[in-house]
Amino acid sequence: LSQVQTDNDAAFVGTRQHGAGEAGFEVTMFEEELYASSGHGLENIGWLAIEQGSGAASGYDYEAGVTGNVYTHEWKDIVFDTAFDDLPQLLANIGSSDGGDATVLRLAGLDTNGAGAMMQEETSKDAELAHTTELIDYFAIEGEGELYGTVNTEMLV
Repeated sequence: LSQVQTDNDAAFVGTRQHGAGEAGFEVTMFEEELYASSGHGLENIGWLAIEQGSGAASGYDYEAGVTGNVYTHEWKDIVFDTAFDDLPQLLANIGSSDGGDATVLRLAGLDTNGAGAMMQEETSKDAELAHTTELIDYFAIEGEGELYGTVNTEMLV
């Protein structure tokens, strides 16, 4: 999972990652279509890497997964394999770079079984909203509070 964590350039920007595996992953920033070829200033990108699967941490059930490459501009459910007793928190990103147009992941209707998801393209250059299939990386965990991480200096470039 990745996210831009600074605001060094005023233009809208998001992240897309793909190719995740034991050796790492690739991540890039994307701007809205109107400015896609103009370049973007340097930004810090935060990320969370977690192995696919489910379990419990400090008594809270969790599930980390990757969906099939089936999510488009149409709503479709992400269905959890884990039977959550309480409503989980959900972190999710587009985990592929199949479509060339700038798009963001929309989520709705989170419950203990899953959530609805769709790809929403932006319209700064054209009004077309159809988007090809993408996969979704997600992390769902029960409970409330803060997640803490550490800086992995081996990944800094």
